[in-house]
Amino acid sequence: MNQKQKLLTMMVMLGLSFLWMFVVLPNLSKKYNWKYGADAPTTPVTSVTPPASSPASGPTTGTGGNPTTSTIVAVKAATQPASVVIGSTEYDPDPKHPKSLFPLGVTINNRGASIESVTLNRFRQQYDQPKPYVFQKAYDVSSPLAAALATRWVSIDGSAAQPLGNVYWESVAPATGPSTGQRSTASFSLDLNDAAGKPRLRITKTYEIHDKADKTAGYEFVVSHTVSNLTGAPMKVKLGFNGTTAPKSENSRDLPEVIAGFDGGRKNVVIEHTAVGGVKVEKPLDVKAMKTDPLVWSGMSSAYFDAIVRTTDLTGKPTPLSQVKAILLNPDVQDTMLHAVALDYETGELDVPANGSSSFAMNVYAGPKSRDIVKNDYYALYPMSYDETLVLSGGICAFCTWPWLINLLVLLLQGFHFLLHDWGLAIIALVCLVRLILHPITKRSQISMSRMTKMGPEMERLKAKHKDEPEALKKAQMEFYREQGVAPFLGCLPMFLQMPIWIALWSSLQSTFEIRHALFLNGFTWIKDLSQPDRLIHLHEPIKLWMFGDIDAFNILPVLMAVVFYIQQKFQPQPVAATPEQQQQQKMMKWMSIFLFPLFLYKQPSGLNLYIFTSTLIGIFESKRIRDHIKERDEKEKAGVVLIDGEPGRRDDLAGGGVRRVRNDAPPKPPGMVAGFMAKLQTLAEDAKKQQETKLKKGKK
Repeated sequence: MNQKQKLLTMMVMLGLSFLWMFVVLPNLSKKYNWKYGADAPTTPVTSVTPPASSPASGPTTGTGGNPTTSTIVAVKAATQPASVVIGSTEYDPDPKHPKSLFPLGVTINNRGASIESVTLNRFRQQYDQPKPYVFQKAYDVSSPLAAALATRWVSIDGSAAQPLGNVYWESVAPATGPSTGQRSTASFSLDLNDAAGKPRLRITKTYEIHDKADKTAGYEFVVSHTVSNLTGAPMKVKLGFNGTTAPKSENSRDLPEVIAGFDGGRKNVVIEHTAVGGVKVEKPLDVKAMKTDPLVWSGMSSAYFDAIVRTTDLTGKPTPLSQVKAILLNPDVQDTMLHAVALDYETGELDVPANGSSSFAMNVYAGPKSRDIVKNDYYALYPMSYDETLVLSGGICAFCTWPWLINLLVLLLQGFHFLLHDWGLAIIALVCLVRLILHPITKRSQISMSRMTKMGPEMERLKAKHKDEPEALKKAQMEFYREQGVAPFLGCLPMFLQMPIWIALWSSLQSTFEIRHALFLNGFTWIKDLSQPDRLIHLHEPIKLWMFGDIDAFNILPVLMAVVFYIQQKFQPQPVAATPEQQQQQKMMKWMSIFLFPLFLYKQPSGLNLYIFTSTLIGIFESKRIRDHIKERDEKEKAGVVLIDGEPGRRDDLAGGGVRRVRNDAPPKPPGMVAGFMAKLQTLAEDAKKQQETKLKKGKK
């Protein structure tokens, strides 16, 4: 591969890296402020009297989620705010031997019977703090859609919607019924009277969670609505309620997304997802329209946690929703990655018989994206298939983000961790395995590059000979490559083969929950969390660094990578720079790889940087062994095409220098399978280009 080809290859790889980190992952924003902010406070609970207005044809909502009109009814409810806790919100320091039967705790606010918070007591909020992970808090905005799972309005017989989001529901004793295992429940209710003050409708909302021994592993809770008709005439009722809120971002690459599962047929769930930055205030995202298939479930997701709503009847049969929309609540925030996006749900009409009742339920998964959980016999089956949320591929690099490769890497990591009991050592072991698999190709490419270092003078001779004949020059170069058994693009092949592995590893580190808060060497190093940058020294004030965003810590792994990149450049075989232009190109490539790649990787997870650093370090020793092999082989090689200094065909000045090419009548050794394949591809490309140029010339004539 000549200097221009190497420079082009390097630029393409840098461009792909740039697009991956600054476009696909949307990391580029106006302020480059990647801190999600402090925990969002719960919306203050204050008593609000529902406004009365003239009846309308049906419930309509604006972008804020408020019904635009209300029916003339009176709501009989509580007058004071209250909170109820089910499950356990106490942190269990030993997830393997927890004290609590319930792996989560749900705090319910009686304002709109909404969720105040969900606590996952088996997991920490931060690696260095003994506090449980808390999410599903209300967004810090003034909107009825801010609180998770709040019941916002009700419509009776097609009348205008009655607001319920600011109403304090009464806490009531939950109805008892047959159940298996331990469970924790809480119920709330409110009554709606007609204009004459007579009871008309009662809504009862019940939260129920099960213990860790349940098939749900305790991470799915049920929220049921029971609508009771208090009159002697049947009625049709519609309800509007909120979905879940987005889990808080944990690092600069943790991008919350709206996710939805659709019934793809044959008990197959197809996943669609959109980053919160893609939801526009002028056009709410119609989640149901993301795919033509029936919607099975929807919710919000981050790198490590899911918050998913699946509507069913009390027997578990899916019930469709008439509307599911994602609505932007804080459009004034410039950084799109910090947008608060809420889900707005609307039921179909529920037929409620006279003096009877009708019910529907929401099965809410609020838990980690841990393979041990979402791949169990309950969550991995239709209609959940929540294990599909582990890898949310897409974007420009979707063609090289293969879920099977990510799953394979995670499986290998888990196997190495089982043997080594350390995730950092497991990553290093994975490096060794990948280098071992790629060694034949690496060896072949370095041999090819070593041969090409000897071809500089001969290539310049061919250029001088065919300086006015581009086609003849290409043909002569390809013939010369074939004589030498060299494939021009083989030298860069290992880099191209490792790019999908690096991208897959990045995705696996972002989606492998076990890496979260994982120590390296049991805390004996400065790396305390392999899912975060290594952060040797924290900075008091972030430093803005061009397009790389805010630098809040000194990360040493990227610096060490720059060092090993420099050492690798010193030992890497380089083609002979026959002109000053080629020398300049070599210098450019050298400093680009030494500085730009570490800058691109500066804020990446330390687990990924550990992989690249170790791989490069091993590559240096591997390259030395290959060079020793090449040197030994060259000393023993006596036959074949030999390149020395001299004029072509002059055999008498062999000792005095000069350039010549000695002809060997023996047939050239056929190139290897990979080299032959690459050479064939290049020949096909040249033929296609030649045909295109011929067509263009004919067209001009």
